[in-house]
Amino acid sequence: MPISTKGIGTEDSAIGYFKFKGATRDDEAEDPLLIEMRQTKNLTGHSNGTGTSFVADAATSSSSVSTTSSTPTSLNAVGAPTSSNESTSAAIISCFAYTFCSITMVLTNKALASQYDADIDFLVIAFQSLCAVVLVLTCDTLGFIQHGSTKFDPGVALQWLPVNLFFVSMLSTGFLSLRYLNVPMVTIFKNLTNVGIMWGEWSLYGAHVSLGAILACAIMILGAVLAAANDITFSGIGYFWMLSNCVCCAGYVLYMKHATKTVRLPKFAMVFYNNLLSLPILLAGAAVRGEYTTFFWSEDLHTAAYVSLSLYAGLVGFALNLATLWCVSNNSATTYSVVGAMNKIPLAVVGWLLFRTPITQKALIFLSLSMCGGFLYTYTKLREANQAAGLPR
Repeated sequence: MPISTKGIGTEDSAIGYFKFKGATRDDEAEDPLLIEMRQTKNLTGHSNGTGTSFVADAATSSSSVSTTSSTPTSLNAVGAPTSSNESTSAAIISCFAYTFCSITMVLTNKALASQYDADIDFLVIAFQSLCAVVLVLTCDTLGFIQHGSTKFDPGVALQWLPVNLFFVSMLSTGFLSLRYLNVPMVTIFKNLTNVGIMWGEWSLYGAHVSLGAILACAIMILGAVLAAANDITFSGIGYFWMLSNCVCCAGYVLYMKHATKTVRLPKFAMVFYNNLLSLPILLAGAAVRGEYTTFFWSEDLHTAAYVSLSLYAGLVGFALNLATLWCVSNNSATTYSVVGAMNKIPLAVVGWLLFRTPITQKALIFLSLSMCGGFLYTYTKLREANQAAGLPR
């Protein structure tokens, strides 16, 4: 079965945070890879998806393991028995890891985008992409991922280029929106990507749209528009980039549905190609915008604090990929979806407090309304999936 993906990771990181948002980076429109991963639970070859390790692409050589223990067991990614208690612990820890990495990625990019008086957005994203490439190569060398995931094929790269253009557009517009808008607004407006995806699936692929999904989208749109109207730090250019990001994210997800019918890549190969192909585009864009000159003449960017924060963003972005894989493979689709929806609450609150965002009481109410629309959308989609699978509602 072809795997649709953003290239592991979310709009929130250059790695392409499955929050294909959902990334998220999150959170967030959801990464097609995660959507299909949740549907197939095919990370480790076990239908229950429990007891996995970070070696998401490892093949399990044996279908069963004999044991003398009376404790129920399952198999992990390398074929070793895992007790139900261990599986439960892994499920809980993986949810916390995913939530932590998702929130941290957005906050770190917000700090990079708004706390330094230098417009080098393309260079920042290029550095994060470089970190992703280096870390994927390292994992391949050490045998942590499917062997050959980093083998470069010019033919595959050419086929993957249109996907990559959506990927770069998604990351760039997402980063630019964080430069001008506060975290709560960005978090809420990312929900609107679902509206674009729903419309695209209906118009392009003839997908059925339920009344519940339409109602949820209407609530999300109403809440977001009213919240923006009451935003005392309103930035026209910021909302332009935010809406552009929603369009790019939706376009990415919709095009992936087409692309993966002709190009089949292992999960981490998608990460590799997305970020490797992004580098020349981002570096060329940085040259056109004069970012190299800005970087060399901005003393604030030559400090240990800035370099450390940039490196941390690159590492967290890659860790987000691992945490997402871990969370998806250790939990049900329902659990993952709920965690993805719920982590918007601490993200909005922490972002508000950390960056001292001024928010009016009305804006707070409308933000909450839009967030409720997001929860309703998640519930509706889960209910529809259960109905299609013949499961209890």
